[in-house]
Amino acid sequence: MQSEQERWEARLQRIEARLCREGRHDLDVLEKAGADRQRLVRLLAVTASGGDDWKRLMRSRQEALRSIAKRLETLTRDAEKLADDPLSTFNFWVFLVGGGFAMGLPEPKTWKDRDPGAHFVITGMRSLAKCFEQEAARFGRYLRQYAQTDSGLVLLLLAVYRWTRSTQHFEELARLLTDAFEAAGKPKCFSADGLEKTSKRHVPRRIRLLSRVQEVIARESAPPEFPPVVLPDTPRLR
Repeated sequence: MQSEQERWEARLQRIEARLCREGRHDLDVLEKAGADRQRLVRLLAVTASGGDDWKRLMRSRQEALRSIAKRLETLTRDAEKLADDPLSTFNFWVFLVGGGFAMGLPEPKTWKDRDPGAHFVITGMRSLAKCFEQEAARFGRYLRQYAQTDSGLVLLLLAVYRWTRSTQHFEELARLLTDAFEAAGKPKCFSADGLEKTSKRHVPRRIRLLSRVQEVIARESAPPEFPPVVLPDTPRLR
């Protein structure tokens, strides 16, 4: 039985095969203008078959992040209570029932007092829950801003512009998109004027978004900065 990913890939390959047969001339024109032919065909197929699948999948991941953040917060609170509760250690019961109390031995420490690792683990759990919650919020902001548009189409227009550095190929793109959607079983007629309007409205916003994404990736991949280490003066040997 094929997985969802395998069915998705097979569907893309069928669309790509038809585009390569029926859209050869338009693909040749765009390739001569600088487009990456193989990636262009893949983007056309993804745009035609994608629909709202990415939105559904992103929302499901957003809900999963929210859910695990709440569960982690609950688990952290419970773990903190147990780590600070002497009755939750085996040593306390040995002390109480085994004679330690009667002999005047010191009361055993809690997990929190005797093991510094317990504190670090609990703090890490709380930090992880906060990270998941913040990531879910970022998902929500992105969906509110960009889920109202056909993201696949915008990315296709952006890619063609970056490859060709030209806005003169909407006619070829309109024919290719029409063929791709027909191959995907979703007949839709595209026009050069419609693509040009979509490009002017949405591509600059997406370029700004990609610039911010690149800045974030650069910051996250940069090596950490440590303060300079100041060594004490070394006495001179006489």
